[in-house]
Amino acid sequence: MRVSDSKATSSGLFCRIYQSIAWEEGTWLTLLIFLAALFGIYTRPFGFLAALWPANALLMGILIRNPRLAFPTGLFAAIVGFLAADFITGGGFILTLWLTVANLTSAYTGFFLFRRLSRNDLRLKQPLSILHLFIACLVSGMAAGLVSCYSGPLYFKQDIQASFVLWSTTEFANSILLLPLVLTVPSFKRLFGHLRRNRSFEWSKLIPAIALMISVIISLAVNVPAAIAFPLPALLWCALSYSLFTTALLTMLLCWTKMMITDADLLFPPLAGDYKNAVSSLRLGVAVYALGPLTVASISLSRNEFVKELEFMANHDFLTKALARGAFTRDGNTLLNKAKKTGERISILILDIDHFKAINDRYGHAAGDSILVQVAERVNENIRGEDLFGRIGGEEFAIILPQANLDEAQKMASRILRAIADQPLLLESDSDLRITVSIGLASYAASPELTLEELMKTADAALYKAKETGRNRIVNVSYAPA
Repeated sequence: MRVSDSKATSSGLFCRIYQSIAWEEGTWLTLLIFLAALFGIYTRPFGFLAALWPANALLMGILIRNPRLAFPTGLFAAIVGFLAADFITGGGFILTLWLTVANLTSAYTGFFLFRRLSRNDLRLKQPLSILHLFIACLVSGMAAGLVSCYSGPLYFKQDIQASFVLWSTTEFANSILLLPLVLTVPSFKRLFGHLRRNRSFEWSKLIPAIALMISVIISLAVNVPAAIAFPLPALLWCALSYSLFTTALLTMLLCWTKMMITDADLLFPPLAGDYKNAVSSLRLGVAVYALGPLTVASISLSRNEFVKELEFMANHDFLTKALARGAFTRDGNTLLNKAKKTGERISILILDIDHFKAINDRYGHAAGDSILVQVAERVNENIRGEDLFGRIGGEEFAIILPQANLDEAQKMASRILRAIADQPLLLESDSDLRITVSIGLASYAASPELTLEELMKTADAALYKAKETGRNRIVNVSYAPA
């Protein structure tokens, strides 16, 4: 086969794979938009505007998180979804096309505005993220209002100004309420990982949510305009207690409930006189109401991540990201105490880079730093999740292996030794450098009198023996039956 034929075949295969992926993604997006639009249509309290219209904000959020879907897959999928929902429910052809253009204007205006923001802003992790969200949703709502407002006089006996206000406030409210949820929803992998790490559940965590439910019930029972503010303190409590995603979910459910009840004329009967203007005012008010807990949750998230960064910097070596000596000693004592209670074996490896001073002298300290980072990465790739890895000296690292006997520790040490020696490391000059390490291993049956200092001292003695007998080897010491 000629080379050109091979390239053509590969190119054709790539195109077919891409088309199948795009088709699958487009189908799912069409289905989501269709169901969201259908849901909105059946919440229409009057005329043509739904109390809840999640389709536009849902499309906007999906495109923001997956920009590659915007053209042409997302655009075509959204058009099909919008048109199908309207035609199935008896919408007129011209009006359906008109409103579909308005829906797309809202979603794509927000999408283009959000594309100018940083990744942290897109996940609402910055203190000013909610302000950026407010501006983007307001502009996208007004853009959709400009497109759709002329349909008011033609189809709904409503003047242009009233149509613009009603459409803009509705789009703004729905975007403010749903978009934070779409932007912060965790992936299935991350969600399952969180559930595996936190299998025990603390019922006390439900107290803010229960307080919110009680305040909502009270606000509905009182049935006065001021009651809309009753749940706010509990919602702020939730914002300080839960994740941004959970806060966005609770805020959306609360505000959508209030919007549906009001649009159904079940709450605040005095507003029913000038219904459309009252609904516009209430939807705008509810949207602004939602900004409070969202802002608190965003600032709380930013603060918590900053605290985590500080804790990480305090506990980890700034260069290799391995545990610093102090944190390694603290956590190592915790593991040792646990082993003492259960009577399990505990092992420790101490490894040292061979001829590291010569590397620094010949290639410079920048190359030495690069070597340290790459060695740490290879060690991390070959240890278990429960193992403790720290940098305890210049070119010296230690690994504590809980529930590991001598044979298991020996196998891990051999993997680390090969991982470093078999593959050359890359220097900044793009040249390769082969290095080796020496490893001292100590394995103990945990006893009440055993200390971490003794464990490390024994492994350190084994390490020096490995150095003296030729380097690039493992010397082990075991106490009690392995």
